[in-house]
Amino acid sequence: MIATIENLSPLPRTHWCTLTVPAADATGFAGECTFVTPQGRWRAVRGRAMGAWVAFHVRADLQGNDKVEGQLVAEPHPDAKPFAMHPWVGDDVLKLVPALGLQAGGHVSWSQMVDWRLVENNSAVQRWWIKAVVDGFILEWWADVWSDDPVMDVYGKVVWSDRRDSRWNTTVEGALLRSGEMLSLDFATRHGMISGAKDYRGDYITILGINLSFVDGSGLPISGAMLCFKDAPDLLTDAQVAEGIRNIEAAAMSRGPVLGIAEHDNGHWLAHRNVANVFPSALDAAERAAWNAFHNSLQVTAGWYAQRPIGCSQTPAQTGSQEDFGSTKGTLAIAQMSPRQIYRMRYAVQAELFRGVHHYEDNLPLNPARHPNWVTWSGVTHYALSVSPDRLGKEAPRSPATGWTGYDDQHRSQNNLAAYLMLQDDPLMHNHLEHQLTVDQRCYRRVFPNNGADSARGQGRPIHAWANFLAVTENQAWAVLMQAQATQSEHEMMRLGNGSKMRVLSWISPDGRVPVMVDGVLAPSVSLWEHSLALVGFSAAQKRMLNPAIERIMDYISTLLLDYALLKDFSGETLVTSIAWDDGHDVVGGFVRGNSALLLDNGSGVGLWIRAALRVACERMRGKHPRVLEVSSYLQRTIHEPDSNLGYAEWWAAVE
Repeated sequence: MIATIENLSPLPRTHWCTLTVPAADATGFAGECTFVTPQGRWRAVRGRAMGAWVAFHVRADLQGNDKVEGQLVAEPHPDAKPFAMHPWVGDDVLKLVPALGLQAGGHVSWSQMVDWRLVENNSAVQRWWIKAVVDGFILEWWADVWSDDPVMDVYGKVVWSDRRDSRWNTTVEGALLRSGEMLSLDFATRHGMISGAKDYRGDYITILGINLSFVDGSGLPISGAMLCFKDAPDLLTDAQVAEGIRNIEAAAMSRGPVLGIAEHDNGHWLAHRNVANVFPSALDAAERAAWNAFHNSLQVTAGWYAQRPIGCSQTPAQTGSQEDFGSTKGTLAIAQMSPRQIYRMRYAVQAELFRGVHHYEDNLPLNPARHPNWVTWSGVTHYALSVSPDRLGKEAPRSPATGWTGYDDQHRSQNNLAAYLMLQDDPLMHNHLEHQLTVDQRCYRRVFPNNGADSARGQGRPIHAWANFLAVTENQAWAVLMQAQATQSEHEMMRLGNGSKMRVLSWISPDGRVPVMVDGVLAPSVSLWEHSLALVGFSAAQKRMLNPAIERIMDYISTLLLDYALLKDFSGETLVTSIAWDDGHDVVGGFVRGNSALLLDNGSGVGLWIRAALRVACERMRGKHPRVLEVSSYLQRTIHEPDSNLGYAEWWAAVE
C-alpha cells in the first residue's frame, strides 16, 4: 500500500500521522507493521476500522515542509512496544482538559465537565473524549494522546443547543478556551482567534471570538494541537528532551498538521467508486494554484463565517452551479497524492457545523424517537406549526445569524465532506455526520412519504449524499433513508403518466422560466437536466446497495434521456434541457428542431450535467436501447478523458 506523508510545518518534526487505507487493502495487516520510506523504516500501528477504511498510525520523522512517499508493509517494526504516555503529557492530566468560557458583562462563566471516556486505545494512540456544559452551550472535545509524543492532536466543537431558550439565534460577548497546556489551533488567524496569553492561574487562554452569533444547533469547529511542556521532574534523556522541545516548537509554528494520504484506486472512492481522470499537467497546475490561494488566504482574517473555497455556498438554495456539485470530489488530494489538500478540505467541511444540525437535549444528542412530531425542512425545523407541532422549544425559524442555511433537497450536495471523511479519521466531522443523520431521518419527505415527492433533482441529490455517507461509514441507517427515497420515487414514476411510454420523477407546471410551448401556449414540462442529476444520484445509490426499485428507476430515467436529451439532425447535435409534458405521451409536434415543445441547450452549465447522465444511461442501457451507439458517439466527441478541466472530470467520474 503506497502512501504519502507531508509536514506542513517549516520545522523538522517527529510526530504520528494517520492514514486511512481502503478496508480491502488492509487485509493481512496485524497490529504492528512498518512504513518503508527512502529515509528509513518507520513504525506503523493498525488502528480502528470505519466502514470503507482502516486507520494506520505512522510515526513519521520529517524535515520542515517535507513530503515523503512510502509503502505500508505487514512486517512488525523493531521498535514496536506498548503505549507509553509521554512524561510531559502525563505529569498533570488535568491540564489536558479544556474549559469553555462565556463572557457577559465583564464576567466569564466557565463550563463544567459532565462526561468523559476513552474511545480508542492501541499501542500508538489513546483517543479521549470529554463533554462540558455552560449556559446552554456544549463543549465536546477529542484528544489523541500519542505514544511517546508531547504533542496531542485535538478536535472539538462549541455548540449552542438550549431547549430552554426559545430564541432561534443568540449572540455571546465572548467565547474563550482555557487549558493548562498551550493550544495551537488550525486557521486561527483566518478565524480571528487570539491565543498564547496566560491567566492568573497560569492557564493558557484562547479567545475564540467576540460578539459571536449562533443559530440553534450551530457550533464552532475546532482542531489543532495541544503542546504539553515539561512540568514535573523529568526522567527523559537529553536527546529525548531535545526531540520533545523540537516537536513542540514545530507544532507551535505549524501552518497545519502532519498529514498523510494512502492510495484509493478506482473501485474504492466514494459512492461512484471512481477517481476523476485529469491530465497530469492540468492536475498539477490546479493543485498548486488551489493550495497557494488557500495558503495565502489563511494569512488574512475573515471571521468564522466566511465563505469556504470549496463546497456548497453559505446558502445552498441559490440558483446556479456550486463547487461541491459533481459525481465525486477530493480529486486534488487523492489523484495528486497531495496531503496538504486535506488541510484545505478540513477548513471547508468544518463550515458544516454552522448550518445548525447539532441538536441536544439534557446535554445528550437529541433522540428523534422522543420527538415523533418534530419534522425538518431544508435541514431545520419545518416552518409550519401544523407540520411540525414539536418546535424543540424554539420560535419559528428565522434567518440564521451565522449566514449559513441548511441544505434544501434540490441543492443537497456534500461530496467534499464525504471525500474528507474517506481520508481522515476526524472524530469531529464523523460526529457531525451522526447529527446530520438525525435531521435527515426527520425530514418532511421521509416523515410524510405519501404527500408527494420533490422535484427530480430533489429526489436524486439527497440519495447521492446518503450513498456517499453509506460508502464512508457503512452505517445502515443511511441505507434505510435510501430505500425510503427509492420506494417513494418509484411510486411517483408509476403514478405519473398512467402507464404511458414516458416515465418521469416529476413534471413542472407552466413556468415562464421554462418557455416550452404547445400550440402557442406555455405548457407543463419535464426537466431533462433535473432528471440527469437524479440519474447520477440513483447511480451512486445503485453502486452501494442492492435494490430492485433503484434498478427500475435507473432504467426509466436512462430511457427518458436517451429518447429525448440529444437532438440530432442535419443541422447538428444539440442537447435538450426540457420537453413538454403531455401525461407521459410522446412530445407533441415530434422530436424535431424548431418544435417549441422542446427547449434546446444554449451552452448553459446544465449541459455538463446532461452529458454526465447520458454517459450513465449509455452504460446502463447498452444492448437495450436503439440510441446507445448514436449517443455514445456524441459523448466520445464531447467528453475527453483524461480531461484538462477538473470540474468536468469530476462529473465524468460517474462512469469508470
